[in-house]
Amino acid sequence: MKIIALTGAPGVGKDLFAQLAAEQAGYEKLSFAEQLYREVSEAFEIPIANLQDRATKESPHPALRWSTCRDPEFRAVLAQYARTTNATPSEEERQFSPREILKLWGTEYRRREDPAYWITPVLGKLHYYRLHRVVGCTISDLRFLDELRALTIFDPLVIRLFRFNQPPRLGWLYKLRKIGAGPNKIIPLRSYHASEWLWMQRAGDIDLYNNGTVESLKSVVRQITQQQLAAEKPSFPAQWCC
Repeated sequence: MKIIALTGAPGVGKDLFAQLAAEQAGYEKLSFAEQLYREVSEAFEIPIANLQDRATKESPHPALRWSTCRDPEFRAVLAQYARTTNATPSEEERQFSPREILKLWGTEYRRREDPAYWITPVLGKLHYYRLHRVVGCTISDLRFLDELRALTIFDPLVIRLFRFNQPPRLGWLYKLRKIGAGPNKIIPLRSYHASEWLWMQRAGDIDLYNNGTVESLKSVVRQITQQQLAAEKPSFPAQWCC
């Protein structure tokens, strides 16, 4: 079974790559965040689609409040976060954005309790897919180095995606999706959550600059998956542009 692990900043095309690989080569789609979305959805009684909506992911949501959370341990995490950010509304009434809640639940809550919390279910599915002779699988949200180490037994092809021809620079990260930030706008690393920059510590097998159209990305995905499936140890260029 062939594995492609995708990493990169939000909005660079990781989910689209995984979707195209599924459509064109029959690759299954996996992500470390699948269980994260389910747990947050259940804890706040909010549809997963609302948590995934890119148009509102950065905006406070009325369902995401301290008082609406059904998990008492996470309510303590939220209360602490509200105090450290000097929020003016009371803890009970403050509305959090989906991205804030997902980061806190994923890292400050679950990963702090068990660093392998999100890794274990993904490894279980990969072993299941290999047992049932699935041809390939994409993991669309590789972030942390321990996730990468856990995947090494499957010999994954690691692809880092970028946009706007921005070179990887450890220590700084381009906030391309921030409102008002253009392609030359850079933000200090310390202003980011760990899940948004730790992926830059490891070079990918391929650095893919996704600066073209969906059709051009589709062509690249087709070439990569065809080569990966056709050879035991395929050789790829270090950089690929589309």
